Amino acid sequence: MTRYITGILILLLVSVATSQAQRKEPEIKACERQIEKLKKAPDDVTFARELYNTGIYCLDRGMYDEAALLASLAAAFNAQDIDSISKLLLPALIQSFSFKEEDMKYSDDVAKSSENAYSRLAKAYTLTAEGMKHNACLRGYAEQIFKSSFSQYRLAANDYMYAVAHTLLGDYYYEEKRYADAIKSFKKAVSLGERPFLEYELEEAKNRWIMALIQQGKYKEAEKVLDGIRKTDTPTRTITGLKDAMCSRACIAIMKKDYATAQSLCKEADERYRKSMNSMNFYRLNVLRNFFDSFTLVARCYERQNEIGKSLQTYQKMKACLIHTLGLYIPYYIDLDRTNLLSLFQPWYDEMQTFAYRYINHEGMPKFMYSNAQLMKQFFLVSPAIYNEKMVAMQGDKYLRQLSQRQSEIMLTEDAMNVHLKGDYLPNILNSMRSMALSREAVAYVLGSVQEPYRCITEWESILKTVTSKEEVMVEFILLHRPDNGARQYAALVFTNADKSPHFVPLCDEEPLRAALNDTDDDQQNDFIVKNIWNPIQAHFGGRIVISLFPTGLLSIIPFTGIVSDNNLYLCNEYGLKFQLCATDRLTKKYNLYPENKSVVLFGAADYGLSPSKPENPVRGQGFHYLPSSKKEIASISTVLKEKGCLVEVFSGRQATESAFRRLSDRKESPFVLHISTHGFYLPYDSGIKDKGLNQEGKSGYYNPLLRTGLALSGASKAWKDSASLNLPNDGLLTAYEIFGMSLLNTDLVVLSACNTGLGEIRDGEGVYGLQRAFRSAGARNMIMTLAEVSDKETAEFMTLFYQNWKFKTSKRVAFVKAQGEMMKRHHKEPEKWAYFVLIE
Repeated sequence: MTRYITGILILLLVSVATSQAQRKEPEIKACERQIEKLKKAPDDVTFARELYNTGIYCLDRGMYDEAALLASLAAAFNAQDIDSISKLLLPALIQSFSFKEEDMKYSDDVAKSSENAYSRLAKAYTLTAEGMKHNACLRGYAEQIFKSSFSQYRLAANDYMYAVAHTLLGDYYYEEKRYADAIKSFKKAVSLGERPFLEYELEEAKNRWIMALIQQGKYKEAEKVLDGIRKTDTPTRTITGLKDAMCSRACIAIMKKDYATAQSLCKEADERYRKSMNSMNFYRLNVLRNFFDSFTLVARCYERQNEIGKSLQTYQKMKACLIHTLGLYIPYYIDLDRTNLLSLFQPWYDEMQTFAYRYINHEGMPKFMYSNAQLMKQFFLVSPAIYNEKMVAMQGDKYLRQLSQRQSEIMLTEDAMNVHLKGDYLPNILNSMRSMALSREAVAYVLGSVQEPYRCITEWESILKTVTSKEEVMVEFILLHRPDNGARQYAALVFTNADKSPHFVPLCDEEPLRAALNDTDDDQQNDFIVKNIWNPIQAHFGGRIVISLFPTGLLSIIPFTGIVSDNNLYLCNEYGLKFQLCATDRLTKKYNLYPENKSVVLFGAADYGLSPSKPENPVRGQGFHYLPSSKKEIASISTVLKEKGCLVEVFSGRQATESAFRRLSDRKESPFVLHISTHGFYLPYDSGIKDKGLNQEGKSGYYNPLLRTGLALSGASKAWKDSASLNLPNDGLLTAYEIFGMSLLNTDLVVLSACNTGLGEIRDGEGVYGLQRAFRSAGARNMIMTLAEVSDKETAEFMTLFYQNWKFKTSKRVAFVKAQGEMMKRHHKEPEKWAYFVLIE
């Protein structure tokens, strides 16, 4: 199953007096009502109808893959024979969702139903396609599924749903920038819908048709259709209809160079959108899609008239509207909401960045580009809950812990994880629905008690104020599309406190960098990084030596500390390097965590279950052999920290279990420091693997990247070596999936003393999707991780040095740099023993 539910992101945040008995839990009850209808269906006809209705329930809540699967099952029950289902559902869909032939049941009852069987089948296809178009892996098949429904609608004589399907297909074409095809689909939808559509439905179809016409430059045709749309509010108009029409009228005015009229229309549309989005459920994103499309079209029209400044202003107003509406909800997004929002936001973000690149020399463009990057990170990478003192201090709320426990019981099961290998989807979909309902209940619970909106700050000028040292250089790496050929390219925005604007520095394309990082020749890899990444940004340092790096994408896995410069020196010998996730972390003061009794939890020397025989100096990450230095590391660190007055709790041997780790989330306060000394793992995805075991010769068939990244604890060897099925609570493999749903809001530092813990799947807008993302989302403020395999002995050596140097109320970075410097002196010609450690603040 390609969509995943990661747990309640904001559980354990805030305390109010309301007890579970007092909560009405409307979303949970609505979910159970829908499931009950499905379970009590007396025959195949009713069951097929309730499968479809359950799919609609999921679609309305952003559970697009679940909606597509349910609709596909409904189609199977409504199909008149096996041959038709195999043709209409497509081999790709069947393969992706692993349908078995025995699942494609058909009952004679279907033909006896009062509802037209063709209509039911067509509706199921339409819902399948609508869900699939939200999935990047299956999106390409949505067009054919939509078209498969058309013949069924014609046979059913259902003009209403036939028109709806054409509208949805037109939306698909529009998103794919196939505007000529979109025009045909919307025109057909309007023609079919003239009689059955309600006024607002017809108006929405016309608005989309008009936008496609404007995209194609057919302004006269667009104006003609636009004349048929009311200019004033009516009781039956939707919250989007009038605003979309206003933006379209603004576009026509722009092409006539009537800029005053265009600006007036856009201003009113902007005000109405703000009201709409402030009152909307932020996981229902149709309003947001129309908002992006409408104002982007206005910006493009200004650009066509070479009014670059006005185009820039339009994009800036769009961003301001987004910040002042959805930005308030950032702390309450669960992962599914972020994923769905990103699918809408990413194309708009890419367009803004490409626009800025195209006119990079225009006044204000570098600042605009920088601000966009900060917005992307704040929406999709940060955990704003850690900045709210109330949320942190009151994390032990009883009711929220109960919700979290209920969700864990549903989702952390073997069946839930192995569903994509078993083909038995329905039980897991129902559990996913229950999990999502619990998440929605948690959101409603917190929103009802927290009156402290999150402040989303992205302006370059605000970040500049944090650069107080004359010696510091800020380097924000970004990934964008080149204006000339569309290739993905890395670039940097570099500035100091003496600059009036960031310097835009184009770097290398993504694919050459990927090839270089896969190069087994270390010298060639080093030379590529120096020539194509470091030297271009170094040209803007002006002799300064403190470099703050904010990596993204593939740049997140480069060990810059151990790169050798053209001066034949390690970069860490020439510069003071700092690695940070988001520049706005510097601006928003984190809630300080320096309790009088500092709690420290150490995990290490786990009993993995293999024979204690071991290589001379084992590497953390190469199989789960016992790590002799891990025991010494934990003992040494424990002694050091106890001498500093810390309350130290050690979990080692058979006590270093998954359940012990997860129970940290149930405490009133999570530990101040969490140190894990063990093996780490990251497995690339292989879609051809259908075995239940997580590890298949260094790869995995699990789609979810959070399941393919993790840490080994007691008992892990059996699940790893024997390819046993993944059993999350008890297999000894602590995955990023499990960590994601925890609460570590009182944890100032997580130290992952293991290999590859900084790695993971690289995702647009979401950074490294692995342990780094999981611990950050759980609330941890700072992390020490590794970017490659590191030997057991030197790992223990490095970690002990770090804790010896760290004084809790002083900079962790100072202690980290001292430890790294000492290790470099001892192993100067072996950077793999010290350069792969990274502190992310």
